[in-house]
Amino acid sequence: MDTGVLGGRLHHRLALRGASVRVFDYAMSESRGCGWARAIAQQAFRDEAYTLQLDSHHRFARDWDRELIAQLEALRERSFRPVLVAHPPAYDPGQPVPGRCEEGYQIDFVAFGGPGVVATRSTTIMYPPGPAAPIRARFFSGGFAFADGSFVRDVPADPDHYFNTEEITLAVRAYTQGYDLFHPHRHVLWHYYGRPTAPKVWEDQAAALARGETTLDGAKLGMRALADARQALGMEGAPRAVHWMGRRRSLHDYERFAGLSFARRAATAEALCHIEPRDDDLRLDEAAWVARLLPAPRIP
Repeated sequence: MDTGVLGGRLHHRLALRGASVRVFDYAMSESRGCGWARAIAQQAFRDEAYTLQLDSHHRFARDWDRELIAQLEALRERSFRPVLVAHPPAYDPGQPVPGRCEEGYQIDFVAFGGPGVVATRSTTIMYPPGPAAPIRARFFSGGFAFADGSFVRDVPADPDHYFNTEEITLAVRAYTQGYDLFHPHRHVLWHYYGRPTAPKVWEDQAAALARGETTLDGAKLGMRALADARQALGMEGAPRAVHWMGRRRSLHDYERFAGLSFARRAATAEALCHIEPRDDDLRLDEAAWVARLLPAPRIP
């Protein structure tokens, strides 16, 4: 293990059998959320061919990296810039995990509102008879995304997103930067969800704030990120110009592809019925597009 200083912070490098792990040393009380932490981690990016974004608490199948590379490369005929995204299946500590998961999971639209602009849920992909393959995706997953290394340069983690707004803004940012999202048709990793007895950073941070050990308030940071996301997506009037919006496609292009209208809190029948998105609505005139929208569920 090598230890040095980078940006005024302790920086550790661990190496074993050709693998290298970089650790950036920060106290819990300094955390500004997952977007901030991912932005710190991306400082270690050295133009590798691929990038994998994950949460903690995962288990992996053998040869998981080869499988993900094979799935991503097989998508080149369908997209110049594919990204694999999904909420992986669950595991429980102490219970056996299968060697492979021959099911795919898609992220479905549920409603507008809540702490993350939109509410979503993960469901099993219902494939028709025949060979399975990745399907197009409306939404991004902060907990699992695999892409070309260029994604780190084109769509870097936004340190201003504390937690809940990360995924919807990444979906819009990736799409408007010319990336296409896909749900994999089989999985090679599992995630430990919930962890009811484990402390969460926002809980520890709130306790540290109450004790006067930090001035960072995770709840306020999250609310600020939510307000900024709603303004950028046109939910509080005309969309506010933001530096992170891509230029290869527009916000309106994303809405038409995903089947969502942020300003109207409306969605197409395909989005409401969890049908794979397509590019057909991109060719409609505005009146025809609006006519396809239906009132969508809302949550406080």
